[in-house]
Amino acid sequence: MVDHALSVLCKKWASILGIPNWDIKIRYAEKEELASGINGNVMYVIAQEQALIRIKRMEDRETLEGFDSDEEESVVHELLHLVFAHQMPDSGLEECVFDQAIDRMARVLVRLKRA
Repeated sequence: MVDHALSVLCKKWASILGIPNWDIKIRYAEKEELASGINGNVMYVIAQEQALIRIKRMEDRETLEGFDSDEEESVVHELLHLVFAHQMPDSGLEECVFDQAIDRMARVLVRLKRA
């Protein structure tokens, strides 16, 4: 299901991150589409600059007590994967560390925008 606010958020951040030329579709994921602990994912074809982002609804997210989850940070996180698509490491430890760095960047960018 496509949500207008989610699409607007995606277009805004794609422009900020320098990838407004990409054809990006974004939608909410069905509860069973994404594994536990995963709040979003992106599938893409670099050569065609096309991507599909799926974001887990807030009510479907698993969080630790006392911690919040942020939908905007999830959108930015998935868009950053497109920005760095040419540098994506292979599966394994490097991929995990790379994903953590992308997550940190997403959090910082959203907090800077809100400040």
